Amino acid sequence: MPAMPTSDDAVRRGVLVGTWIKLPALESVEIAVDAGFDFAIVDLEHAFVPEGVLSAMLAVAAPSPMDLLVRVPDHSGTRAKAVLDGGAAGVVVPNVETREQAVAVTESVRFPPLGRRGLSVSGRAGSWGMTGLRAYMEMQNASLRLYLQIESRRGIANAREIAAVPGVDGLLVGPADLSADVRGTDWEGREAELLRELERHCAADGVALGTATDAAPERARDLVRRGYRLLAASSDVGILRSAGEALQRSLAEASAHRA
Repeated sequence: MPAMPTSDDAVRRGVLVGTWIKLPALESVEIAVDAGFDFAIVDLEHAFVPEGVLSAMLAVAAPSPMDLLVRVPDHSGTRAKAVLDGGAAGVVVPNVETREQAVAVTESVRFPPLGRRGLSVSGRAGSWGMTGLRAYMEMQNASLRLYLQIESRRGIANAREIAAVPGVDGLLVGPADLSADVRGTDWEGREAELLRELERHCAADGVALGTATDAAPERARDLVRRGYRLLAASSDVGILRSAGEALQRSLAEASAHRA
């Protein structure tokens, strides 16, 4: 399965580093581009980003080397086809648990003969109607990226079958939801064991594997050693909060020392 297109430097190191966009602010995407991220994921599942702001985000990212992905809120394909027509490099779909779900999701974002996505070239990705229908279908089928999130025990159990569905470009682990799913069950405390099993399967099958993580370098190094190739590190909210907290502590310590 191909990795998303990105800078030569990222390809050489074999790891793509991105972040989450949760604030309804165009500036978050501009800053992510300027910071040199390989990708960013706009979150429509757990954050509120108005349509107009999302469209502007996609426009800003389009000419940049950063790929802007969108996490859609469900499996229906309704939002997915709209954001893809709007210029998203790809979509992230939450909580996929079975091969059947993976097939349905894949078919909803791919054009025939690979899927059943509705066709329109009137959006940004179709150059506002300037791209021919056949060319647009071929371009989208070849270039869009589809990443499915594994966020439950059931998802991990079926991960090999999910990843093998044609048109799936990789799996992203949702560590928070996975932890919530095992809590209070016989599997509680076995998240690490579940993840190791998933990592072994992905390595054996050549599946692109990613996850959400914090910004700690030692954590990133550990994930890379374990085979993760897409690291969605922190978010615009997390980066702003961490920087704010660090600044406040620094100034408070300086003020106390002066006093």
